[in-house]
Amino acid sequence: MAPAAAVYTHDDLTHWRTCPRDFWLRRHGLVTPPAPATPASSNQSLRASFPLAAVIDRPDSDATWQQAIARTQLLLAQGHLASQGAGAPCDEGRAILGACLQSNEGMRVRIDVLTAGPYGMRLFKVRFATVGDEADVDQVALWTHVAARNGLRIQSAGLLLVDTDFVYPGLGCYSGLLRETELMPVLGSRPIADWLIGMRRCERGRMPAIPAEAPCHEPNGCDLTQTCGTAHLARRLDDVADLHIVGREL
Repeated sequence: MAPAAAVYTHDDLTHWRTCPRDFWLRRHGLVTPPAPATPASSNQSLRASFPLAAVIDRPDSDATWQQAIARTQLLLAQGHLASQGAGAPCDEGRAILGACLQSNEGMRVRIDVLTAGPYGMRLFKVRFATVGDEADVDQVALWTHVAARNGLRIQSAGLLLVDTDFVYPGLGCYSGLLRETELMPVLGSRPIADWLIGMRRCERGRMPAIPAEAPCHEPNGCDLTQTCGTAHLARRLDDVADLHIVGREL
């Protein structure tokens, strides 16, 4: 019997995109993973936008991942996000917060907000900021890919950002705090399937070379320089702070 394919999460993709050697060391158990950070709770503001949402707790083990995936599939099968027909959205305020899915490629994701539009599913990453960044696009592209591999038709995907025009009325009312920013037009620039193939090849191969853009070339390197054996490549802050004016060092 062939061995089961490795399971990845968005964190694995982030490590691989940042530095393949970082990813390889972590996947081979040569780095002690830090204790997972407890994310700030956003349920209060999300509940204001999706008062009828079902909430799935963040999984922290293989068993809880399986439970979260099963509950997500059950909610979808029971029609929690079902619309009244083509062209009609689901009931106002319905969503799954923290929907967990796994693709047949072994990628697991937890989607901040999954809801339904008139012609398909809508998914969003929540950022309590006024703008997103390239890492946000990567993550939304990954979620969209995995959702599609699970047979979900994705109508739109994007970010929920803080609306700068929002005025807090008090009394814990956050309705209108978040605004939608559509990302579907740019998601095609992320070759998710190719990335997943690259991750699997990287893990199965020898420890990869250090890419030119790796963090170890930045001031103070990264937290893996000792394990990685690249401490000699890290530039010290005092080296970077040297002043050079008209070609002469002061």
